[in-house]
Amino acid sequence: MESHETSIKQAAELFKAISDPGRLEIVTVLEKEPLSVTRLSIVLGREQSTLSHQLRILKKARIVVSRKEGKKRIYSLSDNHMHSIVRQVLSHVNEKREDL
Repeated sequence: MESHETSIKQAAELFKAISDPGRLEIVTVLEKEPLSVTRLSIVLGREQSTLSHQLRILKKARIVVSRKEGKKRIYSLSDNHMHSIVRQVLSHVNEKREDL
């Protein structure tokens, strides 16, 4: 079992990876459906090379995974935890805050 300190460091790395608005946008799109870099490029209007770089960072942080489908690589969120985290974060920021 991992130590509490190790878990905290890994959680910080996860949040660091999605703290970039561009990477967070990729994650929110992948929360809806798995996509190739080509499709992500069309959906987000960004260069494939930029997306590939961002996806490598997200993959290293264990936020996304990929699978080979023919000549393409299809990216998706790594597991149900990531789907839940994305939904919770979006719900939190969209919630009307009366205490502000």
